[in-house]
Amino acid sequence: MSNKRLVKYKSITVEENILPYVEKAIDILDACNIKYSDRIDSVMINRRLRTSWGLCRKINRYGEKWFAIELNQYLFEGSKEAVMNTLLHELLHTCYHCFNHGKTWQKYAQKINTMYGFHIKRTENCEANEVELNKVFKYFVKCKTCGNVVGKTRLCSVIKNPEKYRCGRCKGSLQRVDRI
Repeated sequence: MSNKRLVKYKSITVEENILPYVEKAIDILDACNIKYSDRIDSVMINRRLRTSWGLCRKINRYGEKWFAIELNQYLFEGSKEAVMNTLLHELLHTCYHCFNHGKTWQKYAQKINTMYGFHIKRTENCEANEVELNKVFKYFVKCKTCGNVVGKTRLCSVIKNPEKYRCGRCKGSLQRVDRI
């Protein structure tokens, strides 16, 4: 993944190694008759992303609003389906009235899920994307009751003082653990 050759697909600048994913995702949106923006500037791998699998942001280009899509580098260590789920998720944000996860975005995501068997959701975790937690997170807390493990990139309050927090799944008490 160290080579960062850029290619053009339609008017979009894409890293060469992710071009097949972008082509397939655009074909899926076209087949579902979902109108994505014609102002997508780029689709790139962001090697600094740590807390999200992807992002779609608005950028100013030539005095107009354009979209830039960035994908987490660790996503490509998981399944191809995880990459497609995330890329489609971010491409849906370029649709009219879809920059959030509102009703229109949800309707489009459901349409793709139904027609193609994807699992586009608002959020996703490491296990679902088949990515090893230790590659993404540095610190961990574990629920003493259900065993749920939560990773954090920084030494935040929940890592320093897990006894002050509860598990998001079962409300059990948390404890700090080393790498899992």
